[in-house]
Amino acid sequence: MIIIDGEKVIINNKPIPHYRYLGDIGKGANGIVYLVEDMLKRKGALKIWMTLKHWDDRDKLKQGINETRKLLDAGQLSGRVIEIYHVGEIDSVFYAVLEYFDGTTLEKWLKTNHYKMSERCFSDSIVCCVNFLIKNVKGYTMGIYIRRIY
Repeated sequence: MIIIDGEKVIINNKPIPHYRYLGDIGKGANGIVYLVEDMLKRKGALKIWMTLKHWDDRDKLKQGINETRKLLDAGQLSGRVIEIYHVGEIDSVFYAVLEYFDGTTLEKWLKTNHYKMSERCFSDSIVCCVNFLIKNVKGYTMGIYIRRIY
């Protein structure tokens, strides 16, 4: 269970150390994201992997570790990936504090820019084709992954 107590984020009655809660960023299929600040006044996005949907039976600890590992690997390959400030685990609940960029959420951007479904399907098709080529050539063994293009 996650509780916000003043400036602290608490998981199962244990506070996440060294970070001050500033506000909510959002929640999705994999968990909750909060805006936090460390002792150096550096803002970060605190992502806590947890089950929010009753049908989701994935191991969130393993999923959080795998996603963060992919970010780390991608950053080492290109240097163009967000920085990971801190990772931790409290009672099998995984969390990571990631570099924070202030701006519009993807959901708000899509609504205000009238993003067409056909364009999204087209970009998904490109990503699928590129991933197929990478997987069936040499890139797959190098750990290269392509995500949706926006």
